[in-house]
Amino acid sequence: MSSDDRGIAAMQPGDAWPGGGYVELAVIKVDDAFLMRRLRQSLLTGSEPGMGAWRSLGMRLPSGAVVELIAYDAEPDAGFTVRIDNQSDPRIALQEIISALGLGAEQIIWSNIN
Repeated sequence: MSSDDRGIAAMQPGDAWPGGGYVELAVIKVDDAFLMRRLRQSLLTGSEPGMGAWRSLGMRLPSGAVVELIAYDAEPDAGFTVRIDNQSDPRIALQEIISALGLGAEQIIWSNIN
């Protein structure tokens, strides 16, 4: 796994969550083209029973936090859900995602950080 000049490394399909699971950190209002341009990687696609088709990408942030951004086709205007490894610091991870993507406050639809 190699990282880009920002220290972000693409995760590969099937890579495990280091902590054994994830938590949903936020929902961001961005589209596929925005993510692919900012993160310099293609989205993966697949289908999940009960949820339908999805688009996703995974990355390891400079802090080491593992992140997945996922959107389901059944909810086209819902944005991308940001999932992080359950052992990552959510505040640090959210700040790294905001910085890496160049997000504005209006693009963060929901966050579980108080």
